[in-house]
Amino acid sequence: MDTQEIREKVKEIIADVAGIDPQGVGDEAHFFEDLDLDSLALLEMGVDVDYAFKLGAPDEELKELRTVPQTVALVETYLARKTGTSRTPVGEPGLAPQGDSSLAQQGDSGQVA
Repeated sequence: MDTQEIREKVKEIIADVAGIDPQGVGDEAHFFEDLDLDSLALLEMGVDVDYAFKLGAPDEELKELRTVPQTVALVETYLARKTGTSRTPVGEPGLAPQGDSSLAQQGDSGQVA
């Protein structure tokens, strides 16, 4: 699944939760400022994204999502982990999910330090 496909699916989920047309969700949309989502809608959206892409992301990460690019980056990161590819998320810099810290501790041998 490429970035554009992920973005379109994420926007469909957001639109469903927000009760708007998917075309009303911009590629750079901010959930609070642009779409006027509240914290409950944000939680529902995070859970729906997690379920749709079968990510297994912790609730703490899902609650931190604020924009479409952050959400796309989270999905890309988790899908890359599942497939074993090293794909750099296209979301906002510095906002990629933290996830399992043991992944950052692996050396060249793949062993956890």
